[in-house]
Amino acid sequence: MSGIEFYAVDTESNGLKINFHELTQLCCIRVKDRVQFDKTIRCHHPEHSQAMALQITGKTHDDLRQGEEKLAVIEAFDQYIKSDGLTPKHRCIIVHNVGFDKRFLHALWAQYGKVFQAELWIDTIPMTRAFGKKQGIVKPKTNLEEALKLTGVFKKSAGKHNAISDARNLFHLWNKLIETEDYLQYIKTIPHVLDGAVTTDDDESSD
Repeated sequence: MSGIEFYAVDTESNGLKINFHELTQLCCIRVKDRVQFDKTIRCHHPEHSQAMALQITGKTHDDLRQGEEKLAVIEAFDQYIKSDGLTPKHRCIIVHNVGFDKRFLHALWAQYGKVFQAELWIDTIPMTRAFGKKQGIVKPKTNLEEALKLTGVFKKSAGKHNAISDARNLFHLWNKLIETEDYLQYIKTIPHVLDGAVTTDDDESSD
C-alpha cells in the first residue's frame, strides 16, 4: 500500500486484564528501515501480577519495579513513530494477536489522555492459518514459535516472551508471510477513541 508505514510490535505484561495488569515491555520495529524502539516499563503495582505471567516472562516483582515511567515511554514512542511524518491513518501496526497488544496499548495511552498514533492493524495469526492451509494443514498451531517453524523462518532471535526477541521474530515472520499471502485483506482500521472506554474488537483472546 503506497504511503503506509508498517511497524512490527510486541508487548509483554504482568497479566491479561487491561486497566488492572500493566505493560512491562514495548518493542517496535519500523519495517522499512528496521529502526527499533524498545523500552522496559516500570510497573506501579507488581503485586497485581499473575503468577503465570511471571513464570512465562521469567520476571520477579523486583524486576517489574525497574524501567521507565509509563508517560515517558508514551512520549518517547510517539516521538519515534511520528518521525515518519505520516498521520495515524497511514501507520499500520503488525502484531501476533491484535486482541492482546491493541487493547493494552490503547489502555495505556488512554490512561494519560493520549490517543495511540496508528489506526491500521494487521494480525499475523490469521495470515499464519491461511499459510498453513495452503500447506494442507487444516488447523495449524499459531503461537509465534510454531508460526516461525511452519513458515520455515530459521533466522530467529533467541528467547521468547521477551518483547525485543519476539518483535524481531515477528518482523521475520511478516517478511516470510507476505511472500505468499495478500496482506491487504487482513488490514483492519481500528482508531483509538478517547470516550472514557478502551476501544475493543471481537478478538480478545491471548495466544
